[in-house]
Order: sequence, then structure tokens, then C-alpha cells
Amino acid sequence: MTTPIDVSFTSEGEKIAAHLRTPLTTSNRTCVVFAAGMTLTKEVWLPPRAEALNARGYTTVNFDYRGFGGSGGARLRLVPQQQVVDARNAVTWAKAHEGVDRVVVVGVSLGAAVALAVGSEDDNVDGFAAVGGPADLWRVWSSLPN
Repeated sequence: MTTPIDVSFTSEGEKIAAHLRTPLTTSNRTCVVFAAGMTLTKEVWLPPRAEALNARGYTTVNFDYRGFGGSGGARLRLVPQQQVVDARNAVTWAKAHEGVDRVVVVGVSLGAAVALAVGSEDDNVDGFAAVGGPADLWRVWSSLPN
């Protein structure tokens, strides 16, 4: 397991803060990008999963959506469509990283919906998983701002 490195990329002009973990071995060329739930940051819930995958040879990226954690943007403004764009930009950034050939998106809670959207829209995504997402996604997303 490696210590996360603070990195950043941009999404629609906003700086997005992220943690990158690269494996000690280079045989696996897959990166897992984690999409956090609702308003959670890169330090909540998902780091132990990133650490476990990193110990098994995966590169991992945990990032803060714009407006949350260390990322730029209007503070604490939850806009799911923007979170999808931020996740797509995380995928693009990860795919360009040295040693990465494949990118998988894993989303938890509302991040599950983000992972489904990114996985279905982005040709750079080689696989995706949705964990513990909302049962009625349309009801949840339609109640949030555009």
C-alpha cells in the first residue's frame, strides 16, 4: 500500500482536489476512480476501499466534487449533473496517467448514480460499479438543482 499523493485536475475551469494512490507493483494497469456519495469528500468512507485495491496492485483516485472539500467552486452546492462532469474529468485525467490503460468507476450512495451516468456516457470507462445507490434515482435527482 502506498501513501496517497495530493493531485488536482480541472473540471469546467474549477480545480478539483484528489488523492492518487499508485501501486508498488506495476503489473496491473487498471485505475479505479471512486465517486463519493452526496456531499462527501475524498477522505470519507472510500479511502479504506482505495487502500485495499491499491494493495492488490490497482491505481486509485479519490476526488472531491467541485464546491466540496479541497476543490474549487461554489461552496456546498450539490448539482448532480456537475458531479457527473467532475467524475468524467477524473476519468480523463486518470486515463492519461502513466501506467494506466483501463479505468473503472466505482460509486457509492449518490455516487452510484454518478458512476452509472459516467459509465454509460464515457468511452474512456472500461467498467463501472454502483454500490448502495438510491432505489428511485429520478425522484432523488429531480429534487436537486440543475
